[in-house]
Amino acid sequence: MPMPWAYRHATKDFAAFLEDAKSKLGLDSDNMAYTAVDGVFCTFRRRLSYSEGIAFA
Repeated sequence: MPMPWAYRHATKDFAAFLEDAKSKLGLDSDNMAYTAVDGVFCTFRRRLSYSEGIAFA
């Protein structure tokens, strides 16, 4: 069975996502963009109840 497309292209897609976040946030590095995105995701998750998190997923 061949490797699924999503697995094969995950690194490229994630790098493109970070590049987009970096440019829109006016940041200088991928590390800064990753930290900013991680902060947004963590804050979003903390504001949801358990059932809301399951419904969102």
